[in-house]
Amino acid sequence: MLVLLFYGICLNKLCSHHKKYTPDPNGESLVLQVLEDTRLVQDTTTRSLKILLIEDSQDDAESIVKRIEKEIPNITYERVSQSAQFEQKIIHQKWDLILSDYTLTSFSVLDALHILKKQAVDIPFIVISSPVAGMDIVAAMKAGAHDFIPRDNLFRLFASIQNELRDASQRAINRESSVNLQHEKDSADSANNRKSRVLAFVAHEFKNPLNATLMFGEMLEKEAIGMLLPQQKEFVQNMLSSCHHLKDLIEDILAIGPVETGRFNVVLEEVSLQAILQDVKIMVQTSSSQKNVQLLFNVQEGIERIIVDPKRLKQILINLISNAIKYTREDDTVILKIYKQDEPSSDEQWIVYQITDHGPGIDEKELQGLFKDYYRIKNILSPQEEGLGLGLALTQKLVDAHHGVLTINSRLGVGSIFSVKLPV
Repeated sequence: MLVLLFYGICLNKLCSHHKKYTPDPNGESLVLQVLEDTRLVQDTTTRSLKILLIEDSQDDAESIVKRIEKEIPNITYERVSQSAQFEQKIIHQKWDLILSDYTLTSFSVLDALHILKKQAVDIPFIVISSPVAGMDIVAAMKAGAHDFIPRDNLFRLFASIQNELRDASQRAINRESSVNLQHEKDSADSANNRKSRVLAFVAHEFKNPLNATLMFGEMLEKEAIGMLLPQQKEFVQNMLSSCHHLKDLIEDILAIGPVETGRFNVVLEEVSLQAILQDVKIMVQTSSSQKNVQLLFNVQEGIERIIVDPKRLKQILINLISNAIKYTREDDTVILKIYKQDEPSSDEQWIVYQITDHGPGIDEKELQGLFKDYYRIKNILSPQEEGLGLGLALTQKLVDAHHGVLTINSRLGVGSIFSVKLPV
C-alpha cells in the first residue's frame, strides 16, 4: 500500500510539470522517470539555492522569495534594478537562478538577456510578470529566457525551477564533455603533427643516401666499372628493385604526411598480376631465406591482369607476407593463395589474396588491437619484438583505400590466415 501511495505522489508531481510521458508496454520508462524526478525533487529541496532577482519592488521580490521558500527553504537572494548592478553581479558572483520581472523602470528583460549573452554565462532565466500592454514574451524567449510564469500563476514556479535547474545541469555536463573531447582531439592532432614532422624529417634524411645507393647500383647494373658475373648481376638487380620500392615509400611519406590520416591517393590501372608477384617475391626473399621458409604462390587459373594500384597492392602483400615469415618457424612454409570469389548477396566479384602461415597463432584477446597503430604482439619465436607496429595498421588503411576487406582467422598453436578481398 505504501508503494502505491509513493507511486501516486510521484506521478502527481510529474503531472504538475506539464510533461507528456509515453510509457513502454511494461511501464518501465515511466517508473524510471518517476524515480529520476523524485531524486531531483529531493535534491532541489535540500540544496542551497542562490537567486538573483531583477525587480524594482522590494515587496514583490520578497513575495516571490516566500513562495519559493515553501518548497526550497535553503535559499539566498539579492535584488537588482539597474543594468550596471546586474552586470557587476553576473561578472563577480555565481548564481543558480535568475528571476526577472518583465516591467522594469530603468532597463528591460531583453537588456538583461543581452548582458548574459555578452558575458557568455548560462544561468536559468525565468520571467515572472503580470500581463502588460506591449509585452513580447516570444522575443524574450528567443533572446534566451527559459520560461515565463504569470504572476497570478506562481504555483507553477517550483516545477519550472526544477526543470530549468535540471536542464542547466545537463547543459553543463554536455559543455564539459565537449571541452574534454576537444582537448583530447587537440592533443591527438598535436601528437600526429609531431609524428608527421619526424616522419618527414627521417624520410628526407633517408632520401639522399638512398639516391646515392641507386646511382651506384645502376652503374654496376650497366657494368660501367667492369663486367659482372650473371649471379652478381642478379643480386644487383634485386638490390635496385628493393631500393626503388623503398624510394616509393619515402616519397609517399613526404607527400601524404602521417600514416594515421589514412589519406591515400589510390591510382588504379590494369597490370599483370605475375609482374606484381615477381616484385613481391624479390622483396621478401631475404627474410624468407634467413629462416629457410618456403614461399608458395597458388594463383587460380584465369587471373592474369587485374585493376589495382600496383604500388599499394605490393605494399599490402609485402607487409602480410613479411609478417607471416616473421611469425613462422624455420624450415616451414608460407602460402599465398589468390582466387576469385562471388558475392552471394550481389553481382559483385572479388579477388581474394589469402596468406597462410603455420606460426604460433594469435590469442583472441590480441585480435582487437591487431590493426591499431604501434600495436605489436609478442613473438614467441623471437626474444625481441621487431618493428614499430605500423605494418598491419598501414595495411588496413591501404585495403580500405581500395574499398576492400581485411580479415584474420587465427588459432593458437595452428597458425593464422590473413585474407584481403579487393573488388574486381
